[in-house]
This record gives sequence, structure tokens and C-alpha cells, in this order.
Amino acid sequence: PTQTAVIRSRANSRRAGVEFSMPVFIFYRVLFYPFMNQFNKKTLNILEQIGKSDQHFLRLWRAGGITRKQLISKTVLHKKKLEEILDQSGFPNKTNASKKAYKSSVLVALHSGDKIFMKNFLKMLIKQPGISIDSSDSALLIDKIAVLEKKYQIYGTQSQIGMHNKKLTPYPIVDIGGV
Repeated sequence: PTQTAVIRSRANSRRAGVEFSMPVFIFYRVLFYPFMNQFNKKTLNILEQIGKSDQHFLRLWRAGGITRKQLISKTVLHKKKLEEILDQSGFPNKTNASKKAYKSSVLVALHSGDKIFMKNFLKMLIKQPGISIDSSDSALLIDKIAVLEKKYQIYGTQSQIGMHNKKLTPYPIVDIGGV
């Protein structure tokens, strides 16, 4: 029989309760391993919680409930926790973690204020398969890094609230007509 026929027959026998042979298991693992969930529930929960906490403290700060210094200290703690998870478990994307965990990690990176961390996070983000990330997240990071480096942003994702008129205005953009 051909290789395809052997794989089909073994896959059909698996459905009937028969175990995979080793070549089929290796074939399966090579094809599907990158998309398998590698984050345990505890790690996913931690990622999702730091995302919620990040948003909570940002809202508190905007409402005047905490000082900028308190916000920064919370942000530093969130970033440290994310760094630990990245070191231990790798990059959480939408296919190997959960969408919430992935989005939480992006938010924490964006709000960290640490250019070096954001650049490293961006490098990890762009190495992910396209289906497992949102391309808009790389645009957010690229622009945030540019703003922190006092450069023009590319995608126009970052804005500031005017001191006197309280209007939202974008930070300078390289090609405003192209946005």
C-alpha cells in the first residue's frame, strides 16, 4: 500500500480504538504540534489575570484613583510576570494559548513602557504563524516603540490627549496620507 493509504488506514483504526503506530504518531506530531496548546490552565489564568489587572489599574489611574507612580509600579509587576512566562513557556498566541491570554500579553507589553522589552516582544510576535496573531498588534507595538523613541509612527495607532483642549490627537505620523 502507498504511504497515504497506510496513514488513512491507521487513522481509521485509531477511531475504532486501535493505537497509532510510531510513524503515524510522528507524522501527526509534526503536522499538528505547533498548533497544540502548550500552556497549562494555571499559566493561562495568570496571563488573563494580569491583563485584567492591567486594564483595571489603567482605568483607576485615568479616574484619579491612583497616582502615576502607583500605576507604574503595577505595570512593572505585570511585565515581570509576563517575562517569567515568556521565559518558561514561550510566546502565548491564539493557537497555543487562548485569545484572552494572547491579548493580555500584548496589552502588558504595550503598557510596560520598556522599549527593550517591547522590541523583544515584537520580535517574538512577528515570528508567530499569521493565523495565531492579530497583525494589528504588531502595528500597535511598532508605533508605541517609535513614540517612546521620539520618532514618527508608521500606522497612526498612538494618540495623546491635549493638555488644554482635551482633544485626542495622534502623535506625528511618517505618511499621514498613507494611513
